[in-house]
This record gives sequence, C-alpha cells and structure tokens, in this order.
Amino acid sequence: MAGSEGGVRSKALLVSEVALFSALLIATRFFKLRLHVPGAGSVAWIAVLLIVRGISDYPATATLVGLISGVVVTVMGIDMPPGPQQVLKYALAGAVVDGFGHLILRRFCNPLSYGVVGGVAGLAKLFSVYVIALVLNLPAFVIGAVLTYVASLNFVFGVIAGVIAFYTVKVLATVVRGGECRS
Repeated sequence: MAGSEGGVRSKALLVSEVALFSALLIATRFFKLRLHVPGAGSVAWIAVLLIVRGISDYPATATLVGLISGVVVTVMGIDMPPGPQQVLKYALAGAVVDGFGHLILRRFCNPLSYGVVGGVAGLAKLFSVYVIALVLNLPAFVIGAVLTYVASLNFVFGVIAGVIAFYTVKVLATVVRGGECRS
C-alpha cells in the first residue's frame, strides 16, 4: 500500500511541476524582451525549460512543459504567427533540454554546461522554424541568407538563458536540497 501512495505522490508532483512551469512559461510570453533582435524573446522561456529540468527528477518534464505551453500559446494566439509551428517550437526546445540535460547537466553542473544546453535549445527552436519555412516552400536563398545570422543570435540568447537558469537552479537547490546540484 505504501508503494502506491508514493506513486500517487510522485505523479501528483510531476503534474504540479508541469502545470506550474507551463503557466510560468506562458507568463513569460506576455513580457517579451523588446530588443528587436532574433532570438532575444527566447531567453525567458528557455530559462524556464532549463530550470524545470534542473529541479525536476522526472526525465521528460521540460518536454511536457514545452508541449503544454505550445498548445496553450497556439490556442490563445499569444505568439505570432499563431499556429501549429508554436507547438513544434516549444516541444522541440523542451525535448532538447531534456535530452541534453540528461547527457550533460547530469554530469556537469556549471554555468557553461547550462549555457551550452540553452544554446542548443535556441538552435532547436530555430530549426523548427526553418522546417516550417521549408514546408511552406519559401525560397531557399532567402532562408539561407538569414540562417547564419539568426542561428548565431539564437545560440547566444540560449546561452544567456542557460546561465540565468544555472544560477536560479543553484539558488533553488540550496533552498530545497541543501546545495545539491543534479539534473
């Protein structure tokens, strides 16, 4: 009987983490950075995905947060242009954070590792937009001309999000777990 109570508590914790961080991610979309530079708006929401990965014990929490947030953002029309590409963008970034979080953050808990994972998540977000552009059959020279510039900016802003997330997780880990860093 005790095992099933632990399983229920574990599932309730997962649901509450996903709900809390999905709401936080959606809230970050209302308060966008207005730098007028590609990728700058992703600093806050990629940081949220990295924070949930850093404090959650569940392997696919960032993917779930990204997927739920993408669906809500699409339905509410928060991000422009609204549509299914928003679901892909958020879910893919969450999956990358989960995948690289498992490979990198589990072994190395420092600002550089969080920055690299954040940068790769930023590139994954850009990749999903690129795939949509290919599906819509936009001219290849237009896509290629802009891709290098935008990719570098998405990576840089992802790194910034990763460093912010590292220090946030470090503070939360100190408060909750006594300073233990695990992802």
